[in-house]
Amino acid sequence: MLKALGIHNFRGIKEGEIKGLSQVTVFIGKNNSGKSTILEALYLASAAFNPEDHLSPIVRTTYTSKYCQKIVYLITRRHLENAYAEGLWYGYDIEKPIKITLTFSDGKTFSTIYMHDHQQPYVLMNSQKRLFLQITKKGIYKIEYSDIGSVRTAVKVDSSILNEILGNDYEHKVKFLSNIAFVDVLLTRYFRRIERTFWKKILQYRLDRFLVKLIRDGYDVNAEDLTYVPINGGFQLVVKMPTTYVRVDDLGDGVKFSLVLAMIFLTRENTLVLLEDPECHQHPHGLAKTFEALMKLAINRKLQLFITTHSIELLRIISHIAQEQNLDVSIFFLERDENGILHSRRFGIDELNALEELAIDARFLYVM
Repeated sequence: MLKALGIHNFRGIKEGEIKGLSQVTVFIGKNNSGKSTILEALYLASAAFNPEDHLSPIVRTTYTSKYCQKIVYLITRRHLENAYAEGLWYGYDIEKPIKITLTFSDGKTFSTIYMHDHQQPYVLMNSQKRLFLQITKKGIYKIEYSDIGSVRTAVKVDSSILNEILGNDYEHKVKFLSNIAFVDVLLTRYFRRIERTFWKKILQYRLDRFLVKLIRDGYDVNAEDLTYVPINGGFQLVVKMPTTYVRVDDLGDGVKFSLVLAMIFLTRENTLVLLEDPECHQHPHGLAKTFEALMKLAINRKLQLFITTHSIELLRIISHIAQEQNLDVSIFFLERDENGILHSRRFGIDELNALEELAIDARFLYVM
């Protein structure tokens, strides 16, 4: 698991560090405090190990052929129109590289560097000597840059070089970072893409039973099964009812988002899942049932969760589940000052419950 994160010159954060990350880490704070930027920073760091993401929606722009898929998504996901790459840099200053620093639970710390007009981030080896690792499908290359920014040498090296940076379990850490899933509301608009990606595996291991139970328990739908039926020249996923069927698309955004989350959790293992505002389109009852199921999956499949939220109901749900399942949860209240410095206050479930008893809403700590 990751235990600490550092961000430099990314989005609205000039500098920030967060320590004490847990298996479930929740970020709260006002709008524009840096919550989504933290998720995006982790996604950016993962691009150094795997530049592609078969989950992310394909947004075709002028950047599609210029950058790797994860970078394109980061550039365009907030601005589907009029997106610009410079928006990734703090103050639009593309001359200063973006630096993301990650610390694992074993104490190993490393950084990724992203420079303007590069396909993907590099793994930093030595900042003084300007040495970097570039990981591609063709292999790993040790890159040396001159002071003026041009490549001086590029030598192909063995993957064991990652042992120096990540430790002797580097293969597990590379897999952990490569398979990161970023789930935002935009993803639900591409529901059929999610279906096509996961349905074969879900059906192969009969994980569809889990989805049916989630629909039935969380959304009061008398679901018996899931299947595909031919509609308008194609096939669409439907819920079989006792006397008829209903297209999943017609059940509403809340159910679809819940199914997207469940499909991702069911088919991911030993990695990080980033959830941006999962309370969107959700009634508290459906949200509670969804997270009860997801938290059990996170434990069983060894997933580390990073969650942003504005919902006090979600905080209470996570608090209840954490106590019930003895789950390690950290909550960070974030603030970002006018100079782009990120500040955070960390508290656990006990502190959250103490605030509740004092009738203090944790989302409004900025007034205290």
